[in-house]
Amino acid sequence: MIDYDNFANWNVTAGSVDIIINGHGGTLFGDGMFVDMIGLGNNGEITTKDAFPLEPGVDYTLKFDLSGNQRASSTDFVTVSVGGGAVFQETFSLDTSDPWETVVRNFTVPAPTNAKIAISGTGNLLNAGMLLDNVNLVPEAETISYLVLGIALTAIRRKWSKTASTTSRVTCAS
Repeated sequence: MIDYDNFANWNVTAGSVDIIINGHGGTLFGDGMFVDMIGLGNNGEITTKDAFPLEPGVDYTLKFDLSGNQRASSTDFVTVSVGGGAVFQETFSLDTSDPWETVVRNFTVPAPTNAKIAISGTGNLLNAGMLLDNVNLVPEAETISYLVLGIALTAIRRKWSKTASTTSRVTCAS
């Protein structure tokens, strides 16, 4: 689908992007649906529709799949940013025939913030940009586990302290 702009959770915020669906273009693309970051005649940018809260001190994992454009001889670029680049930003470059690769980046947020993810594509040829799929941002399970464990231990300690002090009072009164 050329110049696609009907994403559920993303807005096209600059230029245009295309959607490639179910092997369109032959076996080069495989099955599934993914975004061509350079639409018909324009470098494209997509941004999450809503900002989401990021907590300070929490480790986050940003994960997505990238591929070369698979149909035009050029080197293309994709810049991925979180929070307008204040939280995370990196530019990726792939040659036309580079296969799918999963990119994983970890970062810690220094202060509470509401952020959006923005992904912009640029290249030398119009209508043939890097391919993007499976964008996901999640807090690290280990960080959340430690946070939950800390809260649980605090609750247990408070309960234990309350029980111990009650027991002491009862013992002293006898």
